[in-house]
Amino acid sequence: MKASNLPIPVSVNESITITLFFPSEIKKVVEPAPHYKFEYEPNGKIATLVAKKGATSNLTVITKNGYIYSFLLQYDNEVNSFTYVLTEDQAIGKLNESSVAEVSNTNGGLASHDEETVVEQTVEEQTVGQAESDTFEEPSSNENNDNDNKVEADLRPNDLTSEETPETIESSLYDSDREGYYRIFCENSYLQKSKFKKISNTVNLIGLQLNNIIKDHDDLHFVLEVKNDSWSDYKVKSLRFFIKSLEGNREIQIKDLFIYNLQESIPAHSNNHLVFVCKNFVMGKGQNIYVLLEEDGGRERSVMLGLSSQQIKRGR
Repeated sequence: MKASNLPIPVSVNESITITLFFPSEIKKVVEPAPHYKFEYEPNGKIATLVAKKGATSNLTVITKNGYIYSFLLQYDNEVNSFTYVLTEDQAIGKLNESSVAEVSNTNGGLASHDEETVVEQTVEEQTVGQAESDTFEEPSSNENNDNDNKVEADLRPNDLTSEETPETIESSLYDSDREGYYRIFCENSYLQKSKFKKISNTVNLIGLQLNNIIKDHDDLHFVLEVKNDSWSDYKVKSLRFFIKSLEGNREIQIKDLFIYNLQESIPAHSNNHLVFVCKNFVMGKGQNIYVLLEEDGGRERSVMLGLSSQQIKRGR
């Protein structure tokens, strides 16, 4: 499936419990920041979400049939939507069957962000707001009989085995389903905090901005944003990366491994967040990298960014 959907926005607070109904069983969760508490029963289709006040975060859920659902979580004093009944066409993508088996977690128990180890938290920077929030405290109970203890024990998930660490699961997914891995990683990329100094250029109210460069495995992820501040839609012809020397006209094209969320048409007065993935590369002396966004049907609003080797190095 083409990764064309944006994350589903969800407003949440501590007084209202949000309920999410998935079309198939939940198999894997990439947890949000600690002030968002996401709970579900493994092999169940229903999940709940509450939050303490804090920064915006993201949540990714993979279901048994391989569909990947992405959510943009935001704390709000007023919550109007209490229930989300999800359909397959709301997913940002789908894993193949072998990858679903790799990420499946069939351990019994009620999983929450305090208990379940996740894969995507191994990226270089933490998700937005994750490091500056308090964690939830579980309510205490005065009941201490044998039945209560048995139920509590049954609800706790087993630890990952030594052969099934987050690193090995991540590597296995990267090797077995590269496109599925890119979908998950890119979906989280543009939400990460960045120390990278943003670089932008605007032509006729069409802006192209580089927000971040992330190195993962032997790949580079260029996190970009297109801003259409004009009064007409912007139809995209292509997005190209190439290396060119300051002297001479020869261009070396950089082949994309994956492009996440590049819209074919960007509506007037809107933004398009996207990620360009390519293999890591070495630039020669006097070479620059150029990013060209071309408009379909004309060149009046095509935009080009120029990046020096020093800027690329600092971004990595």
